[in-house]
Amino acid sequence: TIPGRVVIPLNEAYAEGSCSQCQTLAVALQVELYSAHATDIEPQNYAGAINTGCTRCSAGSLGKSAGTCVYGLASCCATMRPYMTYE
Repeated sequence: TIPGRVVIPLNEAYAEGSCSQCQTLAVALQVELYSAHATDIEPQNYAGAINTGCTRCSAGSLGKSAGTCVYGLASCCATMRPYMTYE
């Protein structure tokens, strides 16, 4: 859990490809669990992908961010339970 009133997490992903007939992908995925006392919530999430010197290549990027307020460990576990997998 991110403590305090100011929540400004930063997440970045960058990918660069230099090839022939390739694909370059950058994915920035961020999950913020922040305190119930937070009043300034500004997550930053950036993703970028480029191909340099490529022929017949593609590049893509995706930045996703999801956040939720939690009221302690029990709340955190309950919030994340749907996203957990067990093997």
